[in-house]
Amino acid sequence: MKKYLKFTAFMIFIFATSCSKDDTPQEEQLPTGENTAYYYLDGQLIVPKSYTAGISHVKAIDANDCIPASNGFNLYLNNSGLSINIHLLDRSQTGTFVLNSNNYSFCGNTINIGLLSSQDSNNQWNYFVTKTSSGTVTIENLSPDNRKFSGTFQMDVYSNTNEVKHITNGHFNINLDTL
Repeated sequence: MKKYLKFTAFMIFIFATSCSKDDTPQEEQLPTGENTAYYYLDGQLIVPKSYTAGISHVKAIDANDCIPASNGFNLYLNNSGLSINIHLLDRSQTGTFVLNSNNYSFCGNTINIGLLSSQDSNNQWNYFVTKTSSGTVTIENLSPDNRKFSGTFQMDVYSNTNEVKHITNGHFNINLDTL
């Protein structure tokens, strides 16, 4: 009887440990914390990642304040072959800001604008820009010195041939002092 119980226990152990694990791919973990961002491009999750281009290192998330308005900023969410740029004229208050259309200029924008740059299979760059009221950025949290801010964004961006890309459920959490 003892041998039978040992054999049964051994077989249960073998069976339990030999069962295959679920091989279903798990969705990528959404980033949280300071200096993180993510968004969905036509339904696909995109998390900015640093990369090297030639001899240059490109940060996953970058920002500067070269927009003419004193409280304006440019936010760059980068991946190799893909980048989103969000340009806001004012980050001195919380709220929702509408993204519009403009002749895109890195530091000369006079309105809020969103831009998607993507590289195709032929290594050609394609540019998509917001049209009038085709996107929003909401700043939900803002530090008193305007250096830390977090929020959400969404936008439809268009190529010069009116091809449209949908950017949804975007989130960012930025600290300019540690970026």
